[in-house]
Amino acid sequence: MGMESYYITLDVRDLKFSDSIRECFKQRYSVREYKMPSGKLFKKTIVDDSRFVIDGKVVVTITKMQNKTNITFELCFSNYEENLSYIYNVAQWISSLGVETKLIVLNSEFNFSDLDCEKFKKIVSKSFSGKIQQFS
Repeated sequence: MGMESYYITLDVRDLKFSDSIRECFKQRYSVREYKMPSGKLFKKTIVDDSRFVIDGKVVVTITKMQNKTNITFELCFSNYEENLSYIYNVAQWISSLGVETKLIVLNSEFNFSDLDCEKFKKIVSKSFSGKIQQFS
């Protein structure tokens, strides 16, 4: 996605169903494979098994480490306002599946349980204000 992308990570401690979190997403969202161009002359696509797309809006990457699971969302600025509310709702659902959830935006970390939708939006908007202006 590149310049028009921004990333939000959830660090979830003791996530229920961590081994099948992708399956949990499938029960709640439309999930499809993440395909990327191969970079070859004939534009063949490659399926990236480490990532998937939900609802055609967000690329999701899941990384497991001992009792923590990092879930990174890659979103596009072209649907910025709509996607902020959308991803907050996704994050709320994921947070309910774990013991503790940290929101990581750029190099800043926040306790997700302390955030309502407006606080979440302000954090993300402040963090990416420069990229938002460049994109506009």
